[in-house]
Formats: sequence, structure tokens, C-alpha cells
Amino acid sequence: MFLKKLSEKYVATGETFTNKESVFEVIGAVHAIKAAHSQTDYSTGMQSMRTFLSMVLAKYSVSSSSIVLRPKDWNATSDEAVAWLSKIKKSGHLYRGMTSQEYAATIGAHKPIKSTGLHSFKSEGTCFSDDPADAESYVNYGKDDPRKTNLPTYLIEIKKPDNIARDRDGYYKTTDSIDLNRVTNIWIMQAKDGAILLKSNSN
Repeated sequence: MFLKKLSEKYVATGETFTNKESVFEVIGAVHAIKAAHSQTDYSTGMQSMRTFLSMVLAKYSVSSSSIVLRPKDWNATSDEAVAWLSKIKKSGHLYRGMTSQEYAATIGAHKPIKSTGLHSFKSEGTCFSDDPADAESYVNYGKDDPRKTNLPTYLIEIKKPDNIARDRDGYYKTTDSIDLNRVTNIWIMQAKDGAILLKSNSN
């Protein structure tokens, strides 16, 4: 319950960890998760910690820098941002752009990743790209643009599973759910002063 309340507070609102109280709250959450599962199910406890810490990495902005993905009034990603996104591309990994709603329903709710089907045919399943720039452009376009919704979007990196195949259109698709233990990185994208910014981490 403690984890659920914290994830709802930070994931749903897009709030960032920018003060000492928030940092101590995170530390308390990790200890609470560990205590809750230490006597019952170790693997469940570790999964909960990994999921929550991934959200912390996505939200922690104290030491993070911001990348301008789309300058004010731009509908396309800048050349500089595309170059930066190409640098974070990893072999054996795939990328997906997520709306705030999809993120909250899956990773934010500690549930496997699976497309809601709102922006694609259900038969396509959940789509990923091996190019972070493609994933970013997909989620920050049109009605899901954070400048229109005032909600964050997310760029998710996963370790490529065996049960996913590359389709003729170049995207990787699966009708199966993706376990959260395959998530290796999360970046948050937000609107600010008419631009779309990405919070970078140690990468």
C-alpha cells in the first residue's frame, strides 16, 4: 500500500524528486518494500524494488540534465536531439514511447507492459523499435504531445525478449506481455515553455 500511494503520487502527477524530503521518502519506500517481503517472497520483494527504483530514476531531476527534444513551436525532433537519442541506443535492446496513461496502467501499477490498443490494431500487439528516436517521435506526436496534454510521456528501454519478432514495417511486435524485469531504462519527457524536454540520467 505504501508503494502504491507513492507511485500514484509521483507517476500520475509527473512530480519530480527535487528536495531532501522526497529523497528520504524514496529511501523509506525501499526499506518498506524490503521489510514487507523479506519474510515472505524474496523474488516479489526484489521485483517491487526494481520497479520502484526505475521510477525513481525516471523522476530524479536533481543531478539530471535536460535534452530539448522539440524546441518551442517545433512538431519535429531537432537534429541535436536525434543525435543524442542515437547515442543511447543499445544492441540487444528495444524502445517504446508511452503515454502517461499507459505508463500508469503498466509500469506505474507494477504490471507487465502491454499495449492498450488505443493507437494501433489489436492484432499488432505491443510494438517496439530498435531506434529510440522512432519511439520518441511516435509518442510525442499529435494529441499525445505533452504540450497539449500537460502530462508527461515516457521513453522505455527493454532487453529484447525471445518472443518478439521484427515485422515487415520494421517494428518489433508481440501479443505477449513484457515482464518488468526486462525494463533497463526509463526517461521522462515533459513540456516546458512551449518545448518538449527529456530528463537524461547517467547515460
